[in-house]
Formats: sequence, structure tokens, C-alpha cells
Amino acid sequence: MVILQNEIHESKEGIKIYIYSVGTFYPESSIKVDDFEKCRDVQLVGQKAGIMSIKYPSIMDTVSEMGKAATENALRHKNLDAKALDQLVFISEGISDYLYMDTSKTIIKKLNPEADGAIHANDFFKGFNGTMELIRLVYNQLESNTDIKYSAVCTSLNWKYHSKNFIIGNTILGNGAGTVILSDKGDRNEILTIESRNLSEFNTILGFKYGGSNEDITEDTIKNKLFKLEIINNDHFEGIQTLYQEVCLELIDLILNRVNIDINSIDYLGIAAPTHNIIDTLREIIPQNINIISSLSQKGYLGSLGVIDLLDSFINNEEIKNNSLMLVLSIGLDPNIESFIIRK
Repeated sequence: MVILQNEIHESKEGIKIYIYSVGTFYPESSIKVDDFEKCRDVQLVGQKAGIMSIKYPSIMDTVSEMGKAATENALRHKNLDAKALDQLVFISEGISDYLYMDTSKTIIKKLNPEADGAIHANDFFKGFNGTMELIRLVYNQLESNTDIKYSAVCTSLNWKYHSKNFIIGNTILGNGAGTVILSDKGDRNEILTIESRNLSEFNTILGFKYGGSNEDITEDTIKNKLFKLEIINNDHFEGIQTLYQEVCLELIDLILNRVNIDINSIDYLGIAAPTHNIIDTLREIIPQNINIISSLSQKGYLGSLGVIDLLDSFINNEEIKNNSLMLVLSIGLDPNIESFIIRK
């Protein structure tokens, strides 16, 4: 077990990534977990995970429409026009509006009907818990490619039709979208360091059983609406649960050491996690003066959106003072655990 240190550590080189802007979008309607009267499993899982409600998508809240709205909100914070974007990278967790589609290009065209091939569009599949590493990758590309001035990293989730009543394992899937805009013009909201762990011994946790993981897509699959996200390997799912606390503490200690920051200098701890058990455990370990930011109870488990939701809550909250520090832990149902520190 790794113990948190309280002394000043030797300085090590970190990184410099600036979050130029961030925006989110959530369906207008919410549904309480207790209101799933015809599905007792949702009530039981939600209560155990500490989830009280989730945002419930309407027929208009498609993946691409929510992604467009989140990107528009991020643009609006900086008074940017959609035509200023040189790149849009989309993080997919499975199914967009159609089984096969270029979601990034669809969102670009909805933002700017005049967009052509000059805009870089990329789709990254199965990004349940790799959002910060992808932001690092895109930022590196932005710095090395002079044709790219503004890059958007977007994710959008609608689990209404491709989950079993929003249940996955021991949590409830949330719905919504978020976009981070990166630019070399940024000089605030600095990411000081990023670190992640891939617990590859548990690399077959969840996915779509039909369509490649276990079974082919057949006519019966479509008729019976079986194309849904589910746990593929229960041993891997249960195994990763035992390592969350140890790995989180290891990451906290490592990144604090790297940038020579004392744990007591951290103002906020942002946690994106599937259950409140993890949050409660960390609350008992960290200093009590650190405020916790988490939307799990009101929005459910947000997967790739979780990090962007935390950035939005931190950066766009006027009550949080400039120069405040937030340490973020993103804990997923897949084998990735990410951590970073941001200065507002």
C-alpha cells in the first residue's frame, strides 16, 4: 500500500497542457433511480452505487446532436465561431446514432455546414477511461502541426438503446456530452502533470457480446435488441475492483512528487468513478480540507465524459478562485485509471 506523503518532494519535470475551453450538454429531463418501478435491478444497483438519478435522453438527444451542443457551449465560452475549429476528435464508447458512422465528421457538419476536408476529423473507439491521455495526444499534435490552431475533443453518450436499462456491472450509465477545446493560445487552466495505469491483466471486462467479442450479429440479435453493452468477463470485472484503492493512492503520490506539490496544497479532488464506495474510501484518506467534486449521484457513471464533466465543474464555476488546484482521479470499469493536476 502506498502512503500519502506530506513533506516537500524533489522537483521533477511535469508537462504543460492548457485547457482553452470546456463545455458540456445534458438532456433536460432527469429520472430518479427509484422511479424505475418496472425494473427493480436499477433501483438496487443505483442505491448500492450511491446514484440517485441520471439524465434521461429524449428522442432529440442523439449522440451527434448532444456532441454538437456541448461543442457549441465550449465555443461560446470563448466567443469562438465553429469555423475556427481545425480539428474535432470524437471519443466513442460503442454506438453512435448508427451502427457504423463517422461521428466526428457528422458533428463537424452540423456545427459548420460549409466544413470540408481541410478539417481534421478523428474517431477513437472504446474510450471509456482514456480521455486525458487522448487530450495529451491531441495537444502534442496541435503543437507540432502549424495548420491546427484549435482542436476539439468531444464525447457523447446515449445509453437508452444500447444498455440493459442503463445498468453495467455495479453502476448506472449516465447520458450527456462534453467537449474540451485545446489551443496554443491558452495561458490558463494548465494541466501540470498526467499519469495513468493500465491494469492489462483485466483487459476483457465489458463490451458488446454480439458483433465481434463473442457472437456475430444475426437477425435475431437485431429483432431481440441484444446489441447492448454488458460485462464480458466477470472474473476480470471483479478482479479490477480489488486494485482501485491501491492504484489511486499510488497515482496520487506519484503526481504530487513529480510536480513538487504538497497534498495539503490541493484545493479540490475531482473523482469520476462508477460507485460512491470508491469516493467514500478516498474521502477517509485525504485531508479533510480538500473539497470533493463529483456528479455521480446526480448523473450516474459518465465514462469518457467523466473527466470533461469535472473540468467543466472546475473551470466554469465562478466561485472557484483562480490559481486553485484540482487533483483528478478517473476510475473506470475498463482497465485504465487516470490522474492529473490542473491549476485554474
